[in-house]
Amino acid sequence: MSRTSLKKELSNLTAPQLVEVILDAYESRPEIKEYFEYYLNPDVVKLTDKYMRVIVKEFNRSKRHYSKARVSVVNKTLKQYRSFAPGADNEVKFILAILDTMALAEMSVDFTETQWNLVTKLVHAALAIADSAGIIDQAVIPLSLLAADDSRLCTRYFVRAIDEAVSCYDSEKTISLKNK
Repeated sequence: MSRTSLKKELSNLTAPQLVEVILDAYESRPEIKEYFEYYLNPDVVKLTDKYMRVIVKEFNRSKRHYSKARVSVVNKTLKQYRSFAPGADNEVKFILAILDTMALAEMSVDFTETQWNLVTKLVHAALAIADSAGIIDQAVIPLSLLAADDSRLCTRYFVRAIDEAVSCYDSEKTISLKNK
């Protein structure tokens, strides 16, 4: 069912009928219950902790010195977190926390090509969200601290991946501004 057809059907219901539909959905679907609990009592710290536990658990998966973290799980977790609309600053912080977790994991295991591509995707996402919200410093400063030469928080390969992702984002931004 599309959004417009759902909107059309819901507009035909009375207020008590709408309340009943929402309560039925609340009782039968855990994701709807989770959404309404956050909607009624928004606790960003609790929400972030919940989804960071999933990320940390995922990056603790390894076998024979190779990371077994599934990029699909990380992407799904990020999408679920963003669906609560916690605000651009919290989204950027969450993405940076994922990158921190990846940096720590990469110190002890080897990443696959897909996982390295995730680093670039996450850096671009953090920069894009921060840039569109006008809080670019909240993304650039932590990224530069994470990728600092004297930083012991990650390997030089991870530093290079972050630097390349930032420079690639800057060049894409410059190119798109020139075309306007």
